[in-house]
Amino acid sequence: MKRFIALPIAVITSIALLRIAFAGPEAYSGKEMKQVAPAPLPECNWTGFHIGIQGGYTWSDMRWIDSDTSVFPDTGADTEGPTVLTNQDLTGFFGGGEVGYDYQWHSWVFGLMGDFSYAEIATKSVPPTGELAGGDSNDFFWVRNDWTGSFGLRIGYAWNKFLLYAKGGGAVAHVKARQVHPITGITASTANVFTADDTRWAPMVGVGLEYMINCHWSAKVEYEHDFYGREAISGTMVEAIDSTGGGGPEHETYDIDMTHNTLRFGLNYRF
Repeated sequence: MKRFIALPIAVITSIALLRIAFAGPEAYSGKEMKQVAPAPLPECNWTGFHIGIQGGYTWSDMRWIDSDTSVFPDTGADTEGPTVLTNQDLTGFFGGGEVGYDYQWHSWVFGLMGDFSYAEIATKSVPPTGELAGGDSNDFFWVRNDWTGSFGLRIGYAWNKFLLYAKGGGAVAHVKARQVHPITGITASTANVFTADDTRWAPMVGVGLEYMINCHWSAKVEYEHDFYGREAISGTMVEAIDSTGGGGPEHETYDIDMTHNTLRFGLNYRF
């Protein structure tokens, strides 16, 4: 009787072992074997602070104007009226940093931005002989813009990973100026030398295109125009000492009329 009971048990056990052996690997339904779906990637947008580097090239049209005029009884100043002494082209490169904040609303982006750069934007010119009256045809004019900056607001439209924007605000530039007027027939010195430096402010407008490389990095290119206009620059004129002891340093003022055109490239990290 015991044999008849043991036989069915052995058969059932064998069948169970065979099913386990040939069933193949199957995923357990336990919690430890369940696959966790990856979290969705965050959607990139333009909202947030950003900081970066920027630089580029500036070209400018500029004029020196002698505006030292007066009327009787002051006989020591020029009474011929404003005279354009020379026209110049300022060109050069700059580089520095920038910072800003943007807020995206649907496809529109509103932002604050500012930048500061060290620059080497300079020029010099010698007018052709005989171009200017009064013996000034050999005057040497030199201007250097050694640092510059801008600040303002921008508004743009975001499409895919691109942001097309316009901006407006203010610009600032530090300008150094020098004029050398050769003098002949004087033994103690050979030239009158004028030197001055000034910090100038101007309205600014611009347009640009920025590309979002990923959620943290973006690159841009933009054009900026600074309306510096005509403004007086005052400094010291050191006149050549003549044989009678006349000459020496004295206060002098010129007008410098200029505008800046800037092509800027930038790379920003976005928080």
